[in-house]
Amino acid sequence: IRAGTKPAENVPEADMAKRTRFEEIKKTKLRSLNVFVSKNRLCVHNLPKSVDNKKLKALCLQAVKGDKGVRINECRVMYDKKPEKGQSNGQSLGYGFVQFQEHEHALSTLRYLNNNPDLFGSHKRPIVEFSLEDTRKLKLKEIRQQRNKEFLQNRLQKGGGKPQTPADGKWASKDGNKAATSSVQTGNEKAPLENQKQSGQFSGFQTKPEVEHVDLQNGKKRRKVLAFPSHRGPKI
Repeated sequence: IRAGTKPAENVPEADMAKRTRFEEIKKTKLRSLNVFVSKNRLCVHNLPKSVDNKKLKALCLQAVKGDKGVRINECRVMYDKKPEKGQSNGQSLGYGFVQFQEHEHALSTLRYLNNNPDLFGSHKRPIVEFSLEDTRKLKLKEIRQQRNKEFLQNRLQKGGGKPQTPADGKWASKDGNKAATSSVQTGNEKAPLENQKQSGQFSGFQTKPEVEHVDLQNGKKRRKVLAFPSHRGPKI
């Protein structure tokens, strides 16, 4: 939507200023060869603070209500990292992302949401465009997901094919499993130490202070008192 065109009629000046700024940012980012325009992922700007993930997803499903096989892979509103007291999420940043499985569903949602005065009021209209993606960030995301997948598989294999839950294993405390597990671990930790003591093998650097004694005339012994050094300063 450009200024001076028919779709730009009755659009608030603040929204037109945002659209102009977003267009300039998009042109700057597209100069990089690593950035491209996604076909299935939308970026929705100018969202009210009250719109969360569920409300945004409901609006997107309303846009493709008559279509079959609609699948939304991602729908999230971006929040500030610092949540307010008593809230799980921080303050909404006013934009979010929606990713569809098919390009046709994403295009239908863009045409329905973009500049729609009936959703949030004529004074605040959604600004919707296809998201810009960076191949480098997508590669890092893919590597991170693969590592998480391998970590979960290794954890399942070590646990005998069954993920550990709070109801069993060392997390349980009502039936005494936790105490039994801790006692077994304590016994296993003490066993190597006892074996080392019995075998007499050297298990690390150890120091033993050597104390000199002086024989007295009455036949008793006392600890030798060392004299003070005869000079001061560093020894060369």
